[in-house]
Parts: sequence; structure tokens; C-alpha cells
Amino acid sequence: MKLISILPRFKSISHGNLTEHRLGSFSITVGHSLTSLSLGVLCYICVMLLLYFLQETLPLHTLLTLIFGLTISFIGALVIAVSDPGIVENSPEDIENSGPDCCQLCSASKGPLVQHCLSCGTCIRDIDHHCMFFGKCIARKNIWLFRGVAGLTATTLLSAYVQGFELMK
Repeated sequence: MKLISILPRFKSISHGNLTEHRLGSFSITVGHSLTSLSLGVLCYICVMLLLYFLQETLPLHTLLTLIFGLTISFIGALVIAVSDPGIVENSPEDIENSGPDCCQLCSASKGPLVQHCLSCGTCIRDIDHHCMFFGKCIARKNIWLFRGVAGLTATTLLSAYVQGFELMK
């Protein structure tokens, strides 16, 4: 028996410029370009290296604040990068019966809160904006995480900034 045959297979569904990989109820949605994600990993590694070299000059509480806050923010950013923003599914019936309630670009059925994102090439439910850093839309299903990551990152950097003034006294 081959190992490949017993492994579960992901079902890949393309939504414009986004691809959703499903395994049962688990799904990962990624854009075709992972440049922003790889730049994020590189920036995180550079910041952690910088903190490593500054550990002699920074107080322990400032160092721990930065490491903890930025690590949690980085993990949240990774979750945003692979989460589903709220893609409207295209069923074969929607494509055949495209009428006034369907998107002119992708033939998805449009509800009151559905808009087409030209960058993603698909319709998104309750869209807030298309984020160039993540390469995907921020919408109903991932806005709470986006706000949490943005708030935690800002709070962490502000805390380190204020603690830096304590060093100057």
C-alpha cells in the first residue's frame, strides 16, 4: 500500500486570485502571491535578531513586552493570511441563471452586503477593505482578528516606546 493513497487529499477550489484548500471542515485560503507573507516572516526574524543583540541594553520587562507582543501579533498575522475572508461561493446554478442579482464579473449571487474585489477577483461578503500587506480582503470572517492584531501591535510598540523614555532618565 502506498503512503500517498492513505493520506487525506485536500480539495482545492479557485476563487479568482484566491485558492481555498479544504480538508473536511478545515480550510486554508491563500492568494497566488505569498510575497507579503514571506516579507512578514523576514521582518519578524530581523526584529527578533535585533532584540537578541539589544538584550544587554534593554531592561528585561521591555524585552519581554516586545517579544511577547510581537510574537502574538505575528501568529495572528499568519492566521489572517490563511483565513477565509467571506468568499461567496459560485454554484453551477448561479452561473447558469446569472441575472440582475448576480455579479457581472464572477457570476456569484449578490446579497445586500456582497461586493466584488477586483484585486482578489471574487465576491466577498461584508467587505471592509483589500489589505495589500496580506494580499487578501479583510471582511466579515477575519476583521475581528485584523483589528486585534493591529491593536496589539500598536499597543506593544507604544509600550516599548514609553519604556524607552524611562531609559533616557
